Amino acid sequence: MTEAETINTPKSKDAKSEILDRGFAAKRYLKIALALIFIAAIWISNDHGIWIVTSVTGGIWGVAFKSRKSYLTSTLLGSLAWLLPLLWDILLGLDIPKAGTVVAELAGLGGSFLIPLLITIATGGLLAFTGAFLARSVYFLAKFRLTNLAQANQARGW
Repeated sequence: MTEAETINTPKSKDAKSEILDRGFAAKRYLKIALALIFIAAIWISNDHGIWIVTSVTGGIWGVAFKSRKSYLTSTLLGSLAWLLPLLWDILLGLDIPKAGTVVAELAGLGGSFLIPLLITIATGGLLAFTGAFLARSVYFLAKFRLTNLAQANQARGW
């Protein structure tokens, strides 16, 4: 049996799919680890008043994982990273619902603490989404321009 014939045997196809499956599992674990790191970075930076890190991490996520799903994932990570500290404070016994009710009344939004909670979640998600959108837009624009520049230089013989 020649080498070309052994490549397409069912046994070799199973071995290839097994190797690819291991690669997908490792990639999944990498994404989960990066998501946890990004959530921790956003949480810590928000505690120190550096909320812009949400957009930066969203941008890093958007460029690192170049798919349309990266927008959704970035938005979900930003929302989750802004929600978790509030839930943590509630678990610690802080009266977050009462504070949210006061904020809602001061803003003229009624007396429900859910409105400030939803606004907080939306703010985190939108910050991460805009970071991912901006970073991916700049990345693809630069890639497009550099590709055209390289083709023009190649046509000139440089």
